[in-house]
Amino acid sequence: MRIKIRLSIAGLALLNILFTPLGYAEYPRVTYQIQGLNQGLMSLVQHRMDSRLQSLVNPSTQDVQFWYQHSVSDIKQTLEACGYFKPSINHSLKKIDGNWDAKYQISVGPPLKITTLNISAEDTNPDQKITKLMADFPLHRDDTFNSAAYEDAKQKLLAKIVAEGYLSAYFSKHTILINRRAYTAKLFLTLNIGPRYYFGPITFQQSILNNSLLQRYIPFKSGDSYSSTKLLKLQDNLNKSGYFQSVSIPDSPISKRNTDLPINFILSPRPSQQYTTGIGYGTDVGIRGTLGWESRYLNKAGHRLSVFSQLSKIQNSLQTTYTIPGKHPNTDNYNINFAIVRKKLTQVTTTTQQLGISSLDKWRGWKRNLFLNYQIERFNYLNQAKTNSHLLTLGINLSYSNFDNPLFALHGYQLNFRLQGADKKLLSNTSFLQTEIQGKYILSWDDNSRLLFRGNVGYTLTPNLENFPPSLLFYAGGSQSIRGYAYQSLGPARYLMTGSIEYQHRLINNFYGAIFFDTGNAINNFPINLQKGSGIGLVWASALGPIEVTAGKALDLPGHPIRFEFTMGFDFL
Repeated sequence: MRIKIRLSIAGLALLNILFTPLGYAEYPRVTYQIQGLNQGLMSLVQHRMDSRLQSLVNPSTQDVQFWYQHSVSDIKQTLEACGYFKPSINHSLKKIDGNWDAKYQISVGPPLKITTLNISAEDTNPDQKITKLMADFPLHRDDTFNSAAYEDAKQKLLAKIVAEGYLSAYFSKHTILINRRAYTAKLFLTLNIGPRYYFGPITFQQSILNNSLLQRYIPFKSGDSYSSTKLLKLQDNLNKSGYFQSVSIPDSPISKRNTDLPINFILSPRPSQQYTTGIGYGTDVGIRGTLGWESRYLNKAGHRLSVFSQLSKIQNSLQTTYTIPGKHPNTDNYNINFAIVRKKLTQVTTTTQQLGISSLDKWRGWKRNLFLNYQIERFNYLNQAKTNSHLLTLGINLSYSNFDNPLFALHGYQLNFRLQGADKKLLSNTSFLQTEIQGKYILSWDDNSRLLFRGNVGYTLTPNLENFPPSLLFYAGGSQSIRGYAYQSLGPARYLMTGSIEYQHRLINNFYGAIFFDTGNAINNFPINLQKGSGIGLVWASALGPIEVTAGKALDLPGHPIRFEFTMGFDFL
């Protein structure tokens, strides 16, 4: 019961700070007013005084007098910590109608100036990085001395030095000389840097993977200078690998005789098998069900195997992928995949079988995917006879993204580029060359608004379309294309050009109103006949990414009903 009372008084204090004018706070039977301080100093002084007032639940006269006597010294100590050592404080305490009222008129006086700042190292020839860290100390001569800022700067400097591998570093001298008459402060800091430590042997306590694979996650070598940043990077790499439930590093003893620091990781494996099920809805494909299985580590080389299936009104698919870790396993891998996809659109029905290999890696900041696919596709347009197509396709995908927040970005952009082709002379019944470029750009001028631009351009070069598989042609229409038109209702076609602009404005909390305009088409011949759609929407910035409901109108189809679209996911394409 006593704890509840103290929390209640603390809550009252907080409410008074939030809803009363600056410099005024009220408690049962005790009030105080402060004048003469700027907002920053006022906040610090109030916090100090409020911490004492919280204990005055039912104060007696003696309690109030005790608080009042210490309030002046509390104010002085707070101001001294901020560099004001000679404040003038006029104060009074009165009892009016059974309540106490304290008043303080404060003149902070001249600030305490730093006239000397001497930061040195006992080592006569410290490392260049250490010299730069000392030179970048955030306090300077002629600054107002602030003890809290000074202590914070000291600790950050020491932490940065330790992070560079000088694990036994400490301040052998830290002196502050204050002249209260001249209002000056002299600061002297001397660092005992100590020896630099180096990475010793890196070991892993686990039983599911070969050590040779785990070594590929290490961003440094044994013998490199110790760096806590590099060590945390290794820990992050192992956490992101998908193999381990937990990754811990026990503290290693530090010895000045042996500067080679052994690093031992304790790795707890995740379950080898993972099963996933799901059901969802999207206006493009309707209700869809998914079922998946993955073996996270088939063998000690870290190979993976996954099977994923999807069932919906428009598309049914089954895909199997075998993954082999590459040189940098978190970004580089090799895949062997087999997929069967059946898709039924308004104009065409297709059944595709595909066997492919691919290589994924990072290239100059881009995600790069080199692939070779062999596919057999059976298709028919409306009531026409079925046609068979087979292609050996070689291609590359490149993607680059830079968003401040991939879940709900206020600034950023993404580019996707794809180039692929086949030759009739190489296990294909037709030749083609195709490229597609996608882009998205987001900008904001405040936290309440977003402007989104999206564009897509595609080009297909092929002698004819008779034996060309519809799955490789372009389509437009739907929630991610031209809203107001049904999903992939425009096309299939050789060429694609679409663009979109959308403005979103916060309505309340994480809900945004939206207005948009989309245009473009999928065509076989130029000039392009641009189709246009526009509408409004409601966006929820959820923890899963933006969830948007839109109402779109096909402007070039008079009498066509308004189409409602539902989308969810990340800001990247």
